[in-house]
Amino acid sequence: MIRWHSVTADDALAQLGSRRDGLTAAEARERLARVGPNALPSPRAYPWWRVLGAQLRSTVVLLLIVAAALGLVFGDGLDAAAIVAVLVLNVAIGFGTELPARRAIEALRALEAPRAMALRDGHAAEIDARALVPGDVIVLEAGAAVPADARLISATELRTVEAALTGEPEAARKDATATVPDDAPLAERPTIIYTGTTVADGHAHAVVFATGQATELGRVGQLVGAIAPVRTPLERRLDALGRLEDHGDGRALGQDALHGDPDGHHRGEDRDDPDDGEPPALRRVDGGLRERIEAGGLRHGDPASSCPHPRSGGGRRTPRRAW
Repeated sequence: MIRWHSVTADDALAQLGSRRDGLTAAEARERLARVGPNALPSPRAYPWWRVLGAQLRSTVVLLLIVAAALGLVFGDGLDAAAIVAVLVLNVAIGFGTELPARRAIEALRALEAPRAMALRDGHAAEIDARALVPGDVIVLEAGAAVPADARLISATELRTVEAALTGEPEAARKDATATVPDDAPLAERPTIIYTGTTVADGHAHAVVFATGQATELGRVGQLVGAIAPVRTPLERRLDALGRLEDHGDGRALGQDALHGDPDGHHRGEDRDDPDDGEPPALRRVDGGLRERIEAGGLRHGDPASSCPHPRSGGGRRTPRRAW
């Protein structure tokens, strides 16, 4: 990969098969057919109503809607109004955050220059910026938008505004003869001008080495388009809660609630079974009682035992010892 910012202007021209007076019209047409137009790809249309609909499909929003509906059914108007307020706020925050992100690529396309001044057949001519190809020599003056990534050939008091790429609000000074190391970051390459930036002062000639998606602006667009939406841990847990993975367990729970008892026992089951549905803490208590009973020579369940099972209702109760 050629480090265009660290090679000399003459080396850049040689690598691109170009000259200081630019390409011929025939060379430009042949290269355009090979590399394609100098334009970012059109983003897939994603209307605002689809962004809004995506917010309403989350489990959190569905739970809030159900809660608000139940509040209205049972006459809790104040609670329902509070839930609706939370619902509207949640949807508004999600919509306001996601919509600008969806429009990011469209905003990048707005930075493209519609026209460019290039040297063709040795003469300066204003052409459609989409027709620029690697090897074209472009002419830049104050106020012009940079139409492609290019290596400076000559520059006089040139400064460009690169805030769109580097975030630096101040104009960067450019120098066609500067020596730049290979590992210099994008903001420290005075020999290079980039698509999406504008010329603040001065004038220059530069040879184009990248167009369309091959430019730094195009790479930014690819990164933005490749970002997949990531759900938060809370959203993932709520989605898992809202789905019954095992429908058989769900039906069994429903039958217990309709035909069983409040403790979840089916009819016909032995309610005194010490291990049936006991919480872990109660099982530990039962285990301790069994050990004490067996140590005294009696087994759990023996009629002679005066220590009934903690969950049974019969038997004599042992009075508490006062400490």
